Amino acid sequence: MLCKCKITSKGQITIPAKFRKKLSTNLVEVYMEDNKIVLKPIRKLAGVLSKCALKGMSMEEIARIFDEALSGKVKVEVLQAVLAEVVRGG
Repeated sequence: MLCKCKITSKGQITIPAKFRKKLSTNLVEVYMEDNKIVLKPIRKLAGVLSKCALKGMSMEEIARIFDEALSGKVKVEVLQAVLAEVVRGG
């Protein structure tokens, strides 16, 4: 399946519903590979959290980020980006 998406001035895209349904999750890792942007679905949050812990992030730090995201202080997109960066080792 191929779809063209516009990138907004805020750097956002809308992923078409047919792709989102296939992901079966609303949490993805985003990274560059060979000059392409790749979205990788995260289906097991516990696996991501364990990788964060292995990267030196305390459970308190992880919990704080989640609390801020849930309270609306931090957008979910920011939480996703932080977790993806930590998992990649950044």
